[in-house]
Amino acid sequence: MLKRAMAAQACWAPALTAVALTFFSGCATLPADAVQRIERARKHYQAEQYADAERLVGLVIDGYPETKGVGAAYYLRGMCSYRKKRDPQARSDFHKALETSSDPEVLARANAQLGHIAFQADDYRKAIGHYIEVVKTGGQGPFMDQVYYRYGDSLQKVGQWQAARKIFPKVWKLFPSSKFVPFARRKFAWARNSFAIQCAAFNRSDLAHDFANDLRRKGLDATTEVNLRGARAKHVVHVGRYLSFRDARDDLARVRRVVADAFIVP
Repeated sequence: MLKRAMAAQACWAPALTAVALTFFSGCATLPADAVQRIERARKHYQAEQYADAERLVGLVIDGYPETKGVGAAYYLRGMCSYRKKRDPQARSDFHKALETSSDPEVLARANAQLGHIAFQADDYRKAIGHYIEVVKTGGQGPFMDQVYYRYGDSLQKVGQWQAARKIFPKVWKLFPSSKFVPFARRKFAWARNSFAIQCAAFNRSDLAHDFANDLRRKGLDATTEVNLRGARAKHVVHVGRYLSFRDARDDLARVRRVVADAFIVP
């Protein structure tokens, strides 16, 4: 009994970064041999030996497909599929992890991965739903900086500007050294409640105005504004005011026929 309890405590979950792993207690009701297989699979996963990891957790899933605690195995198999760019299989296993686990850590991480898959597929509303669940289940750990950043970014992309401004500060307040901090600050600082397509930036206002006039002659609704970057001011030329990211993306090809390197901001 003591050996089984100690084995159960060794259960874990792969984090959302490339191969980093953190521990949790989500396998506590599985028998010791199943927990040991998951532990061996974890080591294979950490070494990027995804096929070996999948084989081992597959044995656990086949033997205990609905047992409480098997959610950790589904989550790991989903992570292996995700690393191998098999999003449909990963999505299926992350959903099974949600169905078969009551561990808050497993639930948070599975929802986070489902949110990332939706985000990468430009399904921002679905991503928002999963990120909300991550926050509700009390997700903690280093993976949360990416969750909060993409949560705010998704809100912004569907036009929920004020809601996004409440989320972005969590990135730098909770994770001040995160690589997402400068991106979150830049999106937070965007004053408009709309997207734009940036066509150029100049050090001199007269050059920006001349360029904007030229774009207007070519049929684009160009405007100029001043952006402060440190101690220097940039005179930026934008086209359009788009309520959602999709609207801006749909118009980007038309703008790029005139300005080849135009891009969406923020």
